[in-house]
Amino acid sequence: MDIKLLKTDILSNNIPNFLIFEVHEYSLAKQYIDSISSTINKPIRFYYSVKEAIYDIESNLKEDCLYIIYNDKSVFNDNTVFSKITGSNKNVILYYTELDMSSSFYKQNEKSIVVFKKLGSYTLLAYAEKLCRDKKCSINQEKLIKLIEYCNNDLSILLNELDKIFTLEQENSNILTQYLLDGGFIDYRETNIFDFINLILNKDENAFMYHMRVNDSPVTILMNLFNMSKKRLLQNRNVFYKDVMKLSYKLYCGILDGTVDSSYAINYLLLRIFG
Repeated sequence: MDIKLLKTDILSNNIPNFLIFEVHEYSLAKQYIDSISSTINKPIRFYYSVKEAIYDIESNLKEDCLYIIYNDKSVFNDNTVFSKITGSNKNVILYYTELDMSSSFYKQNEKSIVVFKKLGSYTLLAYAEKLCRDKKCSINQEKLIKLIEYCNNDLSILLNELDKIFTLEQENSNILTQYLLDGGFIDYRETNIFDFINLILNKDENAFMYHMRVNDSPVTILMNLFNMSKKRLLQNRNVFYKDVMKLSYKLYCGILDGTVDSSYAINYLLLRIFG
């Protein structure tokens, strides 16, 4: 399904009960999930397994909701489980970070799949300009282009940085120029997130705390922390890596479904890892 068609369905309140999201642009997908939830007037409930969601659907013990099932690939080869989801007459979204286009699952469900691709620089610029107009924020196009480059064309990081500007702009007009001169923006093109994650896994608290002050993309941190701790766990069956993997996954999902504040997630992560 084309993303424009989904937008039309949301505006006309004609949203399919069953959708599959392949997400490469987290912030964009979250906006659509929030819009769907608002349109159908149902809260979002997040699940890590299809079977857990099916149990709640069939038991009718909980309030009806928008079911978001994250990265559970068990439905790929289990038609019985899959049919329970698609035939439930509930609002269900299977959420994946990557799907194989050549797989039979993809081909059979292509009409239900919405792909949230990484936004190009021109699209990001147009989006940022609209946000600035809405906020009556005085940032010219040249500076926005520079900011997008600094944010490595990442929508989540861009939104974080724009939020800072909008907050500061309320007290000081044309704050961006001074903010850039003062080094307020981190050049994410030069930030090696994997080195940063290694500081956590190696329990280097001092270095981690230093980098924490210059890196404020919790979603990126948590997702990469999950992936790298999982990789280390496979190499070395250390319970620490297992705990970090489970914790980062739980916090990441919490940010995704809106139940965990991103700043709280990182503070909680620090507390659990470094005590």
